Amino acid sequence: NYQKQYIMNKLKKGEYTLKSKVELYSNTIKEFKLDCVGKGVLEFDGNSLIYKGTMNDKEIVKEFNLHTIYQLPFAPAVRFNIPDEDGMFEFVTENKREIIEWVQLVDALNSLKLEEEANGSNNN
Repeated sequence: NYQKQYIMNKLKKGEYTLKSKVELYSNTIKEFKLDCVGKGVLEFDGNSLIYKGTMNDKEIVKEFNLHTIYQLPFAPAVRFNIPDEDGMFEFVTENKREIIEWVQLVDALNSLKLEEEANGSNNN
């Protein structure tokens, strides 16, 4: 689709960034229940995906490993989840339209990763 291709082209040039004000939901209080545990900013700076804000009344900086994220489970205009070894991180953006941008960003990153792997195997 056009939006994904646009993001991929910007990523290749190192020109794509994304930043959203978010509420963080996680299962740190009860294992099987997601509670609002903080607020902050989720940012993709071209190389990394970082949450800066609060979690359980503490200031944190959490970097997510982009090499292990292949897609973002999401509910349109509601939320998206970032799977992580430290637990479930669910984000609700202040601007609900930004949710799909995050989903498309991760999809574009994964497509570029697959392209690089295919090109790498063709060069051997």
